[in-house]
Amino acid sequence: MLKFISASELVSITETIALCRDEKDNKFLELAVSGNANIIVTGDLDLLVLNPFQAVEIVTPDMFIDRFS
Repeated sequence: MLKFISASELVSITETIALCRDEKDNKFLELAVSGNANIIVTGDLDLLVLNPFQAVEIVTPDMFIDRFS
């Protein structure tokens, strides 16, 4: 757990996004954009249909594992 916490970063939301068809998922886009994330890993189809979103790639766990293993 300590290793995970030391690699974590607190992100302040700097942009409001209202594009996801499930409005509860917009927070994940906001965090990714505000934190300059490269990738979101999810099984949520409401997010996956937006791939890519700005500079953020949105992939399934299987796609992520295939690419990085």
